[in-house]
Amino acid sequence: MKTRTFLAFFLIFSIFASELNAQNFVLRRGGSAENSNSTNSEKVEEKKEAVQSKEKSEVKAENNIEETEKKSSENEAKISAAENESQNAEQKPKKEKVPFEKDIFFTFGPMLMVNTDSTSKSAPSPVMYAGAIGGEFFSKNSISAQTRFSFFTNYYLWDGEVAQPAEIENRTAIALSFLLDLCGNYNWFNGKNQFSLGAGLGILARFGILCEGVDPADKNPLTGTEASDDVNSINSDFFANMNFLYPEIVFSYLREISPKWKAGVETRAYLPLGSLINGNGADGMMVSLALKLVH
Repeated sequence: MKTRTFLAFFLIFSIFASELNAQNFVLRRGGSAENSNSTNSEKVEEKKEAVQSKEKSEVKAENNIEETEKKSSENEAKISAAENESQNAEQKPKKEKVPFEKDIFFTFGPMLMVNTDSTSKSAPSPVMYAGAIGGEFFSKNSISAQTRFSFFTNYYLWDGEVAQPAEIENRTAIALSFLLDLCGNYNWFNGKNQFSLGAGLGILARFGILCEGVDPADKNPLTGTEASDDVNSINSDFFANMNFLYPEIVFSYLREISPKWKAGVETRAYLPLGSLINGNGADGMMVSLALKLVH
């Protein structure tokens, strides 16, 4: 009886222990599964974060690339605009400076002074010889400026009213004449040839002195005055009534004979302003023809 009871108790205890072991196994397996699931979810989360981080990095890289491309395009646009401005500046016609070329020239030739007075004692339109030196500025352009200084002499007498050109036998004074020309010229160039036409103003300064062989006390057969007084009257008339102003026109032809020299002819006509105003017409008009050498 005791033996049966012991066996029954042992059997119940064995069954109970088996169930406990089974439950423990289930619990362990369940815990392991839960742990495995949590580990897997953590790995998934890490992968998601890695993917998101990668995506963010890619987006940031794309943004950086876009900004770089934008800046590059802006720089290219600025460079292109600067090149266009430079090209436009080069294409714009630059104002050319007028070159300041200057020439020195020399002239020599005869000069005719018109005398319309009928007095038998005066000279019939005397011919004088004048030498001159001058300068021309902007000489290589179509418009140039010119100044010239010439010198010549002539005999004069006093007729009681005005100074008149005189022949050598009737002379009282010899006039030292200094003529200053201020002109503007228009030039035509044709190969080695140059034609010039100009106009300006001549200022004639004449100073009379008693001629050699004439005594200061000699009497003037026309007026009865002494020669010294006649000289004073002649000098006064030279500067009276604008007799010293001569508007002029000039024409010249030059040909280049070497890189630094030109040669040709020049003619000038001087209108006596004082005589024209006083009603004496062309009396005192001067016309010159001269050889011209330019350097």
